[in-house]
Amino acid sequence: MAYYDIDAILLDDQIVPAHFNTAAMDLGVLDPSTPSPHIDQGTETDIPLWLALSLAKRSIVTLRSPSFFGESFQAHLLADAQVLNIHDKCPFFYELGVKLAKLTGNWALPAVLKKAFHTRYLRIVDTSINLGAADYSEHIRKLTTAERNLFHLGHAAAAEVLRYKTRDTDRLAASAVVTRKRRRAALGKK
Repeated sequence: MAYYDIDAILLDDQIVPAHFNTAAMDLGVLDPSTPSPHIDQGTETDIPLWLALSLAKRSIVTLRSPSFFGESFQAHLLADAQVLNIHDKCPFFYELGVKLAKLTGNWALPAVLKKAFHTRYLRIVDTSINLGAADYSEHIRKLTTAERNLFHLGHAAAAEVLRYKTRDTDRLAASAVVTRKRRRAALGKK
């Protein structure tokens, strides 16, 4: 993802559980349950991913997977991923799962995410192509950000194909380069 990609920025702002391996001075604001200005060793709290990554590199925290990446939810994903409302769990579900799998060493998670995405992908493509001009707000409500982008691309492509088939496309025109070349050639002849 690019540095200025808004989806990358929003992904890094997702909240993840972390376990503090050492005491952290003046970080008490991160744990709303403590009246102290400091975080004690062994404290479990939720912090933004960007901060968790930085603290994990220094071994100050150990990252934990959120409950929606736990084994019970993975079993639900494998059973029938199409009916789950993944967007309510995390708008960047797949991206966060892959990042956390690398950091937490949960090597089974990417395979589960891949299978769930594949299952949902087939339905997303089918729905986006065949929905036409109908209201699709209910269909995209359960989709993650990546899945919504995929849906909109498929829906736009289907609309363009329909426009092409009904010959409702714009008239073909010469490119600006060809037009300029013709003008130069015409001026050179005069």
